[in-house]
Amino acid sequence: IARGLRGAGLEVEELGLEALAEPFDGGAVAKPFDGCVLLHALHAFKTGVTVRSLSRKLGIPYVVSITGTDIHDDLHLQDRQEQVMAVLRDAEAILCASGEAAALLREAHGVQTPCLLVPKGVDAPAKPALPDPDAGEQVVFLHVGGWRDVKNNLFSLEPLARLAAELGPGRVRLRFVGPVLDAAYHARWLRMRGRSSFAEDRGEVAPALMGAEYSAAAVAVNTSHSEGGSNAVLEAMAGGRVVLASDVAGNRAFLRFDDERWSASTGILYHTPVLEEPGPVRLAHDAEDFYLKARRLALDAALRRRIGWNAWEFVQREHSLGRELEGVREAYRLAGLTVR
Repeated sequence: IARGLRGAGLEVEELGLEALAEPFDGGAVAKPFDGCVLLHALHAFKTGVTVRSLSRKLGIPYVVSITGTDIHDDLHLQDRQEQVMAVLRDAEAILCASGEAAALLREAHGVQTPCLLVPKGVDAPAKPALPDPDAGEQVVFLHVGGWRDVKNNLFSLEPLARLAAELGPGRVRLRFVGPVLDAAYHARWLRMRGRSSFAEDRGEVAPALMGAEYSAAAVAVNTSHSEGGSNAVLEAMAGGRVVLASDVAGNRAFLRFDDERWSASTGILYHTPVLEEPGPVRLAHDAEDFYLKARRLALDAALRRRIGWNAWEFVQREHSLGRELEGVREAYRLAGLTVR
């Protein structure tokens, strides 16, 4: 987004939360806020609360990108709901990665702020590096995401350990890439894994090196309780990799799954019924369904290749950087900023 906006002639600063804490220096507006005309919060709770406060202090408007965590967790938590609703109410526009997210904000939460459908964009190669359908390669399942409860990182270990035992030594590997955002949660995974060698944690990998991670994978995995639209899912699809993911709104926005014709799908969704409990939305992830679908993908390289091609075509058509940038431009126009 930043690259595209700079190409449109805007000056863009990308800031972490620590840079937002002290916007004033001796009574004067500190750089980089001197001359700033618009703020864009990339998460309604985690950054939006601070951005809203900063917007009021500086007297400049802001827009906010809503995430799955915002919608399915933070809007249901008593100590956060009021803050998130204030962020959404005072924003000039809300950027939603899926139509389902926009509808939920309007219908379930009564949000009146304009909700714009802004499909996420991703760099896609001119041609996907599809695997050889005849190769008897090791099948690597790759889970990209930070270690925290909402990402449900622990879920895939048991069904994939079962698959690894069934297919024999060295045939299946489970690889995690991402930062440890919840140390206690990550420690639970380490205990669950024990001495098993089929699962590994590669830690945080630099963005420039992620292409090699996707290329080495046979299947990308997303087991989140909620998603606003995962960049990791789109990146895997852009690289021609089949994605096996939880059946949640953010994943459905990218993965068009036909259970009768897998070869016509852009990705595979496993069964995740909603638990009827108060509070944040939680899902009863179906380990047996996940195992059976993972097994079929592991055993059929030609099918993985076909779905990977569909995924790449879908990203090229629906999730180009240009299309995302046009949605961002429209949000900025609603905030009074002219973008050519």
